[in-house]
Amino acid sequence: MNSKPNVAWRESFRQSVEELREAGIEDAEREAALLLELSSGRSLSEWIVDGGVWAQPAEKRMRELTRRRAGREPYHYLAGIREFMGLSVRVDPAVLIPRPETELLVATVLAQVPDSSLTVVDVGTGSGAIALALRRLGSAAWTIVATENSAAALQVARSNGAALGLKISWRLGSLLEPVAGPVDVIVANLPYVDEAERGQLAPELAYEPPAALFAGRGGLAAIESLVVQAALRFARFPSGVGGIFLEMGQGQAPAVTALLSRHGFGMITAVADYAGVARIAVGWWRGKG
Repeated sequence: MNSKPNVAWRESFRQSVEELREAGIEDAEREAALLLELSSGRSLSEWIVDGGVWAQPAEKRMRELTRRRAGREPYHYLAGIREFMGLSVRVDPAVLIPRPETELLVATVLAQVPDSSLTVVDVGTGSGAIALALRRLGSAAWTIVATENSAAALQVARSNGAALGLKISWRLGSLLEPVAGPVDVIVANLPYVDEAERGQLAPELAYEPPAALFAGRGGLAAIESLVVQAALRFARFPSGVGGIFLEMGQGQAPAVTALLSRHGFGMITAVADYAGVARIAVGWWRGKG
């Protein structure tokens, strides 16, 4: 018989905990429990309470997932799914794993952008999480456009949109370049990690696309390029709204807000995350001169 009695799952779980702990994984028991559920389709509590047959395929998958996680491959790549603002978003190594900080970006847009007929552009969409959350939770009057310069990432975003049944205008290209004509609101979680920090970060980040993380010396190259493009777009096609919402890194708020002011944005604010870090920069187009 190609299965093991109930007690066998406990040994697999114990071995997983030990291997993860040795690899330096924090809260190894919790992570082993997650891998147990991925392997068997049943939670740790279900195994404890109800028992069951620990089949060889589940044991094999548990060993493989533990090996990969001990190698510091991010859990969400193993699972293939990341929950984001109530949406199950598929992720793979072509895209950055959405973070809780980015939920704050979406929440800020939802709180500040009016419920009217507007074109809202998610720049550098990656998995599509921001655009999809705005479509699901935002005004039905908004037209949501998402741009991405990685064809592989855009394919992930498109598949997420199809799976969730949410209509987004997906565009391949850099920043605002794929979007012709006027826009009203620009939203972006662009790479903002200083290139000098490469190699100093958590090992899991080595699995994520570097182009979605690092943005030159100081980490502001991508944000600056977008702000310049946004200013040119709003100057050419004046918008009654003209809003820009940017996620940024710790300590970057002074530079980002100064950048926005220098390029014609006013009413600039920085929104702090739950750790008190200024995480979201918001500016409204006032024009230069």
